[in-house]
Amino acid sequence: MLDYISRRERNTFNFLYCYFHKVMEDSGMWKYFRQFIDKSVQGDISKSDYMFLRDKFIRFMIGNTNINTAVEVRRIFPKILNIFAVDKNICGSERGTLSKYPFTFSDLMYNRKNWRDFNKDKSMTRQEAAEGAIDTQQEAFSKYYVNKAIALIRKIHHESEVHDQWGNGPATQVHHIFPRSQFPQIAHYVENLILLTATQHNTKAHPNNNTQVVDRDYQLVLLLAKSESIEKSLKQVGDKYYRKESFIYVINTGLSVDWSLALTFNEIRQMLIQAYNAA
Repeated sequence: MLDYISRRERNTFNFLYCYFHKVMEDSGMWKYFRQFIDKSVQGDISKSDYMFLRDKFIRFMIGNTNINTAVEVRRIFPKILNIFAVDKNICGSERGTLSKYPFTFSDLMYNRKNWRDFNKDKSMTRQEAAEGAIDTQQEAFSKYYVNKAIALIRKIHHESEVHDQWGNGPATQVHHIFPRSQFPQIAHYVENLILLTATQHNTKAHPNNNTQVVDRDYQLVLLLAKSESIEKSLKQVGDKYYRKESFIYVINTGLSVDWSLALTFNEIRQMLIQAYNAA
């Protein structure tokens, strides 16, 4: 279980959802969360519904645990509600009230520190300091998740994912199919990373070892190969490492298209060939 959780943030999310759902169900609290979720999905949710659920949760926790103050429970409540909110694409808890927009997976991942937690240059306003600190932290988070995704690719693949004439030899390079500099929003997606040999990476993916240039024809080769890696992995271990939906999101982002999540892998490959041939 610990190995599964550590593989990807999405696995951690899946575990938390199942765990929270089970605990709430066994404790008799799930009916109140279910009511909140149903009203949210129907578009009939209000702040009073949020307060009703939160108050029910506070009374339950104080009555059944060693916690004896509402303040502590109010800190716990968002951690549970927001997992369900992301799964159902509904509003969750933000700053002690109902969030303005539906919670997303990235909202769970990127916690922003208060500006007081950072050293502030006296020449900067508090707002400038806060914005700078947030940018620095976001960059650190991004680098951490990219490195974690790269490490996972190295762990699950032991030879080049592209079987061509340049694929002989050790596969030592993890390559962003859609460049990290151009598409930072998908830089940490394992579906956007592929293991290559040095020759494939430095002469084909990036001609003449120029990392600022991407060979578009070879990019198609990489996407086709990645689709096969993902399809094979899903058949063998389920979504332990990859998700087809995430791969389609990567394609949609990288190619500025809007392909359906219901596409099969054969359909994805056919559409990729058509898209690149038409470009």
